[in-house]
Amino acid sequence: MDTVALITADELGTVRWSTHPTAVLAQQWIVPIMQQGVANFISNVHAQIYLLQVNEKILPLTISGSYINDSYIVSPYCYIPYSLEEIRHISNSALRFVLRCIVRGVGVFLRHAKINETVMVNNWLVSTNLYPDLSQSEIRSVTTFLKDRFPQKVIVWRSLNDAQHTNLLSNFAHEGYKRIASRQVYIFNPAHQQTLTSAMKTSLRGDAHLARTTHYRCTYSCAAQSAKRLESLYRMLYVEKYSVFNPQYTEAFFSLAIERKFISFIFLEDKSIDAMAGYWSIGSTFSTPMVGYDTSKPKEKGLYRLLTHYLLRHMEDTNMVMNHSSGVGAFKRYRGGMASIEYSAVYVRHLPWQRRLPWFIFGTMLNMIGVPLIKAYKL
Repeated sequence: MDTVALITADELGTVRWSTHPTAVLAQQWIVPIMQQGVANFISNVHAQIYLLQVNEKILPLTISGSYINDSYIVSPYCYIPYSLEEIRHISNSALRFVLRCIVRGVGVFLRHAKINETVMVNNWLVSTNLYPDLSQSEIRSVTTFLKDRFPQKVIVWRSLNDAQHTNLLSNFAHEGYKRIASRQVYIFNPAHQQTLTSAMKTSLRGDAHLARTTHYRCTYSCAAQSAKRLESLYRMLYVEKYSVFNPQYTEAFFSLAIERKFISFIFLEDKSIDAMAGYWSIGSTFSTPMVGYDTSKPKEKGLYRLLTHYLLRHMEDTNMVMNHSSGVGAFKRYRGGMASIEYSAVYVRHLPWQRRLPWFIFGTMLNMIGVPLIKAYKL
């Protein structure tokens, strides 16, 4: 019999913490956010944060309501404005017009259908959640517990990709979950290094040459007062260049990460920190949810190339798989990244048909229209 229990902020003092890696991470990372309020750490997230005990594991859990302007890490509706941003990259103007009309129409429908009324499990408040081993029995027990505790909420597990989570996706399907596509991520596996093409090897050699000749120093620690600079670098790239719907981490978040070390950092320094990459791990996989660099610096300095070079070195040194998230697909493919569609597992069986229908439409749009476009245009 699986043990499943909800832990609120008021109950943190009574928790008997296990030594499981998720429990250790939760203490370092999620507990301070629960105690001080998530908006202090991520300015565009207003969800309620809980912890879910699943046997020896501790998983973060977010509860969202009708607020539609939050980041996609807690807001399914956010995929509507996010999709509109991605459509800009499609060169065919007629196709762009048709897709905008479809997406906007679906968006109006989803807003009225309370699409954001969700409980998201294993939500670590980053773009790419990593997963511990979860049995089908544990998935069944969590689902039963949550649909009883939150009968009006859709149950969602984000960040499941078809390259790494085949068995997990199958277990979710057996428990009545539907998979809904979200984006395309890039997986780097040290076991595949021997199969790289000559073009990929040329790209990697060029990056290694840049690392040898650059005046930037690669470092792995920084002072607490650097948090403001890290927040600025992240904002320049992820928010100002890419999308306001990306999680907007504050100076307080980076200060907490430096202090608690739940995220490891790579820095590129030349008098000041001009680039950084943050990564974290569970099991044999690490992901890179936050990258930032000074976008005012000349492109020739190759700051992103250098960060990726050092991340790939970390992958080789640790023999871990790297989920390098989404974006700049061509760059990642030329360095050996394998494209993989990422999904959310969504459970709606306990809801009335009026609440299930929007998710059927939403899922059909993303799976039948979004995925072919992502693959065709390598978004």
